[in-house]
Amino acid sequence: MTNRASIERKRMLRMLAQSVAIVALTSVGGCAALPAIGAGISALSSLPTIASLPDKISHFFKGPSEPQMADAPAPKLLTEADFLRGGDSLTARGDFSTAAFFYAKAADSNPNSLQARMRLANAQMALKDDNSAYMNYQAALVISPNDPDAAMRLGEIELAHGDAKSALDHFAVAVRGKRSDPKLYNLIGVGFTMEGKYALARQSFEVGLKLQPEYASLQNNYGMMQLKSGDYKGAVATFSKLVESPHANERYRTNRALAELAMGDVTSALLDAPSMDEPLLRRTLARYQQPRQEPIQVASAGNIQTDAIPRGPGAATTPRDIEDALVAPTLVPEKLPAKVLNRYYDQLPTQPN
Repeated sequence: MTNRASIERKRMLRMLAQSVAIVALTSVGGCAALPAIGAGISALSSLPTIASLPDKISHFFKGPSEPQMADAPAPKLLTEADFLRGGDSLTARGDFSTAAFFYAKAADSNPNSLQARMRLANAQMALKDDNSAYMNYQAALVISPNDPDAAMRLGEIELAHGDAKSALDHFAVAVRGKRSDPKLYNLIGVGFTMEGKYALARQSFEVGLKLQPEYASLQNNYGMMQLKSGDYKGAVATFSKLVESPHANERYRTNRALAELAMGDVTSALLDAPSMDEPLLRRTLARYQQPRQEPIQVASAGNIQTDAIPRGPGAATTPRDIEDALVAPTLVPEKLPAKVLNRYYDQLPTQPN
């Protein structure tokens, strides 16, 4: 093997010397170039071979070896999980716009992914893009028809847009899996208030308060239901609890002022709403005393109240699942028929006192 390498090396040197000779003959002419040929051969004999160069340089000249190419990692294809992780990271930083892009890519990667659709819709809700969020919550319900979170979110959007009937239908799906969620009972109570079904609204709010007594948004909507239904004394009591709580704000004082005005206590009403005069207070009260025609307060999320326009009077039957879940916790069990006890109380999130 050594002799063979030596012969090969000499052959390469000879070829290079001939090339030098051609250049020399061209530029100098004739035999005058012969000394240059000899000098060229001597110089080439002293050059190091590639094998004798430092490793880093020899690798550069040789190019990548076959084992190195085999070790090179293949390009990574992004998966649904990758896009979800990226979206979650952006959501944690409050960048819902870019997070929605990542979640959309996750949904494209796996069109049957419930979590991709839900996270995309939640990001769109945070961006107040109700139309896009509604479509993706609907897609989530197609993937999982009994998903309580998707159903509740759909009902929440419908409620905020004044469609109480459709909202209650979706809440009927949600209540099967969220019987202990006070926010759901708050939303159901608002839906029944919008439809003028005050007894069912009262039951909804009271179950929610049993689950979470300090739920300020629910208490506020309960007070608004009492105001609309003519229970002015109850409304004053409800708003007074809010005014005296850590959640007190101008909205709750103004709502108490409306109830006080309805009871004829003008002085207390003006003290609670110093930025409003009596005519303005009376006009505002008149709006709330017209059931199913004027806006009422809706708790769209947590402690946030917004306004929604009721759709108008309807004769639709209350969804059975909601009827089964709603029994006022103040009822005394022994005064109810046995079949009612078995039907309702075995499935309630809390038992009555």
